[in-house]
Amino acid sequence: MKKELLLLVSALPCAIFAQDRPNVVVVFVDQLSPWALGCYGNTEIRTPNIDQLANDGVIFNNAYCAKAVSTPSRGCMLTGLYPFGHKATNNQMLVDSSVETYADVFNNAGYETAYMGKWHLAGHMGKNADGTPDPHWNPEINGHFKDATYMYNNGHWKNIVDVKGGVPKVSTRISGNPDEYGTDWIFQKGFEYISKHKGSPFCLVLSPPDPHPGFKVRAPYNTAVKMSELSVPLSFNENNLVNQELVKPYPYKDKKSLLKNKAQYLGMVLCLDEYMGKLEEHLKKEGIYDNTIIIFTSDHGEMMGEYRLQGKAVPYNTAYQIPLIMRIPNKGHVVVNEIYNNIDFKSTIAGLLDMKEGSRSHGRDLSSYIKDPKMPLQDEVVCLDFFNGKNDQAHVIALNQEYWFAAVFTTTKKGEITGVSRMLLFDRKKDKHQLVNLHGNKKYLEIERKMVARLRKEMQRVNHPNLKDIKWIEKALN
Repeated sequence: MKKELLLLVSALPCAIFAQDRPNVVVVFVDQLSPWALGCYGNTEIRTPNIDQLANDGVIFNNAYCAKAVSTPSRGCMLTGLYPFGHKATNNQMLVDSSVETYADVFNNAGYETAYMGKWHLAGHMGKNADGTPDPHWNPEINGHFKDATYMYNNGHWKNIVDVKGGVPKVSTRISGNPDEYGTDWIFQKGFEYISKHKGSPFCLVLSPPDPHPGFKVRAPYNTAVKMSELSVPLSFNENNLVNQELVKPYPYKDKKSLLKNKAQYLGMVLCLDEYMGKLEEHLKKEGIYDNTIIIFTSDHGEMMGEYRLQGKAVPYNTAYQIPLIMRIPNKGHVVVNEIYNNIDFKSTIAGLLDMKEGSRSHGRDLSSYIKDPKMPLQDEVVCLDFFNGKNDQAHVIALNQEYWFAAVFTTTKKGEITGVSRMLLFDRKKDKHQLVNLHGNKKYLEIERKMVARLRKEMQRVNHPNLKDIKWIEKALN
């Protein structure tokens, strides 16, 4: 009987933790691409704390956002649904507050939940009566987090100052006080929360606005990265592109303006890295490091000069790929090569912690790849959804382990899709910088058709409202 009991206990999913329910801290940054981190191959700066997190934990090499714009992507991670499912299909739109979120999953499992920093899912934009910007602190639509006191809905504030008896004041100007810099301020509020709630299981989300533009950071990080030590992407030079050209207008016409922004962007990354180290120190100081999962991820990427582009919302890998690192106590180093879409987050974290979802999401539970690194990769085509483009070109992406296929649509002024303007096919293993467009080569036509067929199947699975528009791609490939 004792032997049977021992076997039962050893099989429990949370038995690796000091308590049955480990704490979870999610650091959810804004517009960070994996190329900026050492653990994903960057050699231009050192990110020792994030790299150590990856070396000690789980690193996803193929993590992507479902849509490369803040509001819809954040909604996808929150709800496990494609943008059409959570309703916030573009920036400044409201997420459907009736939909279950991962905060609900934690709440139902007896956790305290809190979110601090940029939210961008409550739709509100505007100014206060005195004309100053209104970040919209503690919005009513808050994803069902129990504590949203320091959640603000809009803006990428460089300075945040506490106001006794009132909401914090914000500014895009950087003061000389490091404690007021956005990243510092949000993490410090997080540390206070951890100290207060260390006696009960909690899920805390820290969402600093960096390294999103504007491209400026506080001292000493504003001078920590030298422009002379930085490089430009291969696709910055049009001569390196095969069967494709730069799509104008593009923001970077010269290297100097690009490298100036890149130096500040990487300076913001260094500041984030410092705070990842401080987070670990604080958890150790409070005695809960060995019972806390740390998750580091982003909402979307930053092109930073690829194809001479800035930002996201374009059908390339760097706009959509995100870092995803999980430090799980007693788990050790694991590399996950299965393709992750951020609609998978809710189901994956529920599966990892043996929690129940109340409603089914569009995403998959990939926790088995964390628990067993030898799991065979699934031969799945992952859909990245940018059908509702608004001010950006509507497009859709299908990718698997070998290929990246993208179709860019022509649309009416009202956004109705009327055809396909261009298509891209890249070999993900041989052409990581996406320089050679294989579309138009008859050798790859059948591969494109198969990927589009699988894309149609995925959209049928979730009853996607743009399923009818796949006909334009199929027609162009026939």
